[in-house]
Amino acid sequence: MRYAINTFHDPLKRPTAELLMRPPILHRENDGRVSELGIFYSPKQIRTAAYLEEYKKVDEFFSSVGIETQRKPTDERIY
Repeated sequence: MRYAINTFHDPLKRPTAELLMRPPILHRENDGRVSELGIFYSPKQIRTAAYLEEYKKVDEFFSSVGIETQRKPTDERIY
């Protein structure tokens, strides 16, 4: 998973990243999404816009390979 997250930006390595992230890599809840037990964005509140954008790109990559997370990256305080 770490390799996929670190290399999905590279067009030459993206096919391998996508292959590594294919289901059933993570447990899914009844609603089909991956809970925070599987993917946890830390910190929960991302205050710096540049970092938030990077987290959102990772989340978009997850979505593109069929992994929907229950919690999305945000700059709002959520508990």
